[in-house]
Amino acid sequence: MEDKTLPDIFEQYETVSLGKAIYTITSWGSNRQYIGASDTLNKTFIENEENSGPHKIITYKDFQNLFKIIAKKLNKSFIAQENFYCDTGEVKFYSEGKFHKIILGNGSEDTYEACFFIESIVQNDEYLKDIWQEILYYEDYILSNLYTMRIPQNNEFECPPEEYFNSVFKEYDSLKNPKLASFFRDFRSSNEELYEFFTPINELPIFLPMLKESFLEKIEQNLTIDDIQHSSWNAIINQFVNNYQISTNRSLKTFISLAFTNKAEEKDFIIENSFALLHKNDLLIFIPNELDAELIDKLITDFKQEKNTIVGATVNRKALEITFNSNLNLIIQKVDDTELSPNIMKLMLVSKDEALIDIKGMMGIINFASDIEEIIEFIKYFKDKNISERTMNMSGITSYFQTWQDLDNVIVEGVTTDLVFVPPYQSVERTVELYSNDLINYPFNAGLAFSNIHRWSVISDTTADLSLLGKDGEGSVDIFVSNGKKIIYRELHYILEDMDEETIETIDSFHEIITNAFDEYKERILSFFKKDFLEISLISERILNKYATGVPIMTNKYNSTVIINSEKSIQKLLINPYWEKIASDNVLSKTKSFENDLLVSFINGVSFNNKESLELEIRKTDDDGRTSSISRIEVPYYINTHLRFESPKLSSFKLVRKILAQIIKDIGLEAKNYEETEILGVIKQFRNEIRRNFIQRIEKIDKFELHTKLLNIYSSIIFQIDIHQKRLSVFNSTTHLEEETLHQFRDDAIELREESKVYKQVLEYVIEENLIREDQSDMSIPSDIDLNNIIAYGKWIIGFQNMSDSVNYGAAGWNQLGIREDYVVEIEETNKYIKDANLIKTLRYNFGDYSIRDQSYDKTMLSNEISSAFLQDTGVSLQSLFATLSLLYSHSTISILADLEDVTVTSNVVMAPIETVANLFLEETDLPLEDFYKVIDFINLKVDEISDENGVIPIWEKKKRKNKLSAQPVLVKKCFLIFSPITLYELEKTWYTGITNFILPYNNGLEKLTSSIDKWKTYYEHKIVIDLASLFDDSIYDVYTDKELYKLDPKGNHPRNIGDYDLIAVNNEDQEILLFEVKYMRLSQTMKDFLGDQGKYFLNKKAKAKQFERRVTYFEENVDKIVNNIGLEGDFKIKKYFLTNKNIRSFFKEYPFKVVSFNEFKETYFTNN
Repeated sequence: MEDKTLPDIFEQYETVSLGKAIYTITSWGSNRQYIGASDTLNKTFIENEENSGPHKIITYKDFQNLFKIIAKKLNKSFIAQENFYCDTGEVKFYSEGKFHKIILGNGSEDTYEACFFIESIVQNDEYLKDIWQEILYYEDYILSNLYTMRIPQNNEFECPPEEYFNSVFKEYDSLKNPKLASFFRDFRSSNEELYEFFTPINELPIFLPMLKESFLEKIEQNLTIDDIQHSSWNAIINQFVNNYQISTNRSLKTFISLAFTNKAEEKDFIIENSFALLHKNDLLIFIPNELDAELIDKLITDFKQEKNTIVGATVNRKALEITFNSNLNLIIQKVDDTELSPNIMKLMLVSKDEALIDIKGMMGIINFASDIEEIIEFIKYFKDKNISERTMNMSGITSYFQTWQDLDNVIVEGVTTDLVFVPPYQSVERTVELYSNDLINYPFNAGLAFSNIHRWSVISDTTADLSLLGKDGEGSVDIFVSNGKKIIYRELHYILEDMDEETIETIDSFHEIITNAFDEYKERILSFFKKDFLEISLISERILNKYATGVPIMTNKYNSTVIINSEKSIQKLLINPYWEKIASDNVLSKTKSFENDLLVSFINGVSFNNKESLELEIRKTDDDGRTSSISRIEVPYYINTHLRFESPKLSSFKLVRKILAQIIKDIGLEAKNYEETEILGVIKQFRNEIRRNFIQRIEKIDKFELHTKLLNIYSSIIFQIDIHQKRLSVFNSTTHLEEETLHQFRDDAIELREESKVYKQVLEYVIEENLIREDQSDMSIPSDIDLNNIIAYGKWIIGFQNMSDSVNYGAAGWNQLGIREDYVVEIEETNKYIKDANLIKTLRYNFGDYSIRDQSYDKTMLSNEISSAFLQDTGVSLQSLFATLSLLYSHSTISILADLEDVTVTSNVVMAPIETVANLFLEETDLPLEDFYKVIDFINLKVDEISDENGVIPIWEKKKRKNKLSAQPVLVKKCFLIFSPITLYELEKTWYTGITNFILPYNNGLEKLTSSIDKWKTYYEHKIVIDLASLFDDSIYDVYTDKELYKLDPKGNHPRNIGDYDLIAVNNEDQEILLFEVKYMRLSQTMKDFLGDQGKYFLNKKAKAKQFERRVTYFEENVDKIVNNIGLEGDFKIKKYFLTNKNIRSFFKEYPFKVVSFNEFKETYFTNN
């Protein structure tokens, strides 16, 4: 055998059993990657089919012996492994009413995308359609019957196991297919490496998983180019419409068969194979690459000069005409629509001078994009000539798009000329991962609604086994799985038809209740369920009645139901919820009985084996705590609650970081990790350039439109801060929620509130920066992505400023800054900073600040001295200020204004004539009109005074800045007031709480008020000591306040320069002495304030903590003498506390005493002692 060739070896074996053996070897998972070896075996077998030998392979041992001989022969030649994923039936393709398992792992690219084109091409040819169905059936049969065991992804060319050997030998005869053998008999591929799928004599099956690819190549050879191209464009358009387009998506228009129409010359230039998206301000047009480039350029130029218009047919076959305007962003993307078959490999080199995509890649983009904006943004990125990176793509446009997705829309962050390499088979692996991981619980056989997997985006981190959101805006799906059965819970967009604004506010809680219930009871529900799929769809009353023709409507406690049993394995329930009753009971119910009632009501009518037993199981938890709850929280201001702020995606931050890298490179900063002492100097070198670049970018956008949109976002942020604070107050008094649920709700509210506080500062800066730039005409309208990028840029700028303040004011160990070799700047929070920040956040939310007020004293101060000082400093009375603000932010006022023709209310932004508002002021208050205009002048943002003499906004000077958005949130434009109601509520709260907490929005020009505030604060500096003393039981403690040691112990001859002890508490019974230094601090508004406290109280030469440390040291050194002199006996322990009204710690210097807030001490000391 040593000297024999493969043909010699094969001639020793009986042909059919040898064919089975070869098929077993070449179809085994890891062996498929050895294409050279598989091809050698298959070709040799085909060539020697007629030479049947005496040895028949019957047993697994026979097979093993053959494999050993073959392996030795193959190992003598160098046969490379192709690194592609060997799928085993994970991927499915829908055709003719069912999903078929298909093979992708075969060394080809874009096979999955090619299937969609085949499906379109064969529709007009019954013979080709029949062959296509046969191919799909054939591959499905192979995958379903051979790959029944786990197929490991090994790297070796190996002998398949006995179980697999038995499967192939059993099924081999079933793999014969005369129809496919006949179809491919005369086929010759342009890929010279391909060969027959069945042997020429006996039509024995060969494992060559290229049927789909070769079928497409064969029909490309036989059909006209026009037919192929027309069908291909139809496939693209149909898939796009199926993925994204329904009537609810009003911001999107899709049209086909474009024509450039010149009305003056009565000429039309029609591009039949074309496709366009008009989405907001973007017009993206896909056209074939073969069109005359010069002609297309002229047509586009004429369009921009308004000499012609673009006309197209919508998917509903209605004509749509588009005329160019200055806000329209026209994007032309050329598409290569030739050579669809993956058998024909194309190497794609993407550079800044080239922007051609192939139509298979276009299909991949349409399928794998999460939304329409992502498609448009990718095409913009792909065509951007300013992108510095070049990409060698061995895997196709789909892979390039997925790489762009995975890297958050920025493939290379830094400044580099390196070639980016996308290796082969990336899109294949990504497709397999989609099916095998993300869609492992997808309801493939649950009917037409789930026939297109690409109409859904997968939502992570939910209670369901799989959660989907419709890309077309149709609604959401939550899927719950147990023992192979599935609950499919759908909330369709139609439900909004039956909801008023108040009910819509409860939808999140409702969704949480239902999904929690299905997750908890899915095993019991599905074990009693008679079928495989239970589909529950929430719809409107209108839709329910539409489906109720000839079908009874079942009335339950919380819903009406129509039951559909048209399919053997599926039961469908169409449910119209009684929203008002659900919302009302949701608020009132304090036990889980409501949640169980809701679940039972929704599943009433389902085909259960034992409905009564199931309901008894559910009712066992009726008396448990709620898993979700909703409370009515009243707000006194007008707000559009449907607008919610979400922080920008990572892609926006990466895009900005790429911009920063270029700036850093241009100014010549060294690439290295900087010492903390160097950070301040580094930031000073680049922050002005970064700001200039930021301004250049926002100057391209319409100033007023940007202000309105940013102000809407700012309003949403303030609302989230306020509402989450109110939610925390509710949670603190809640007893009816499960403990785990309560903790989760509370933690979530804290995180959301803290995140919103960060972005409040960012939006204030961005809005101010936009306002101080010059007005320009014909600027673009900002898109959502523009807004995200602007906010992300603003956060970078604020982040640099906070780092600068932090370093400048002595925050040692908190900051890290580095510049990579590609000039990407990296700023990181150190472990110390994260630990310190988390500690402060925990203390703040667990204990809060000292808040024991003397209401009588406060009222006197506020109504007399404070009001007088405020009036003298500002020329405005506090009464007029608060009356005007409360008038302008109230629901009733905005409702009145919204009904007037000359008033515009855009979500949270009101634009009203000053005179109109002034008249309303006179009607609603008893104050003179003069007061109204004084207040408006006081809260009107003086745009010309926002920046300093250098044109820079001094965001680091919060206390000195009067002209800033947070203190002057009203903009006067000509004769109109532009404001957001909630910002006025926030201003009222800022002034009131600022005054009563002794920290004003700013100090400049408020000298008399500041003096009065300081006097008021002095009162509380004494009061907090008295309140602390009152915590100690007189029967246990002897308490001394504001006591100097020489007065407490006259015999001790103590020095008189060590200062007084704010409070000393002596517990004679436990032989314990507590020493207190008590400080009443102002609350911190900024990082600068916070670090200023660190300096004043802990770090500076005369820091209060250092003075207390000396007193503590002296007391400890002389404690025995002091104790004896004041008549006590024993060995006394000393506990030392630096106690404050707010939560603070000494973060940069250790002290021999505990820093603690009043509330923390009160809640912890007496509990532990």
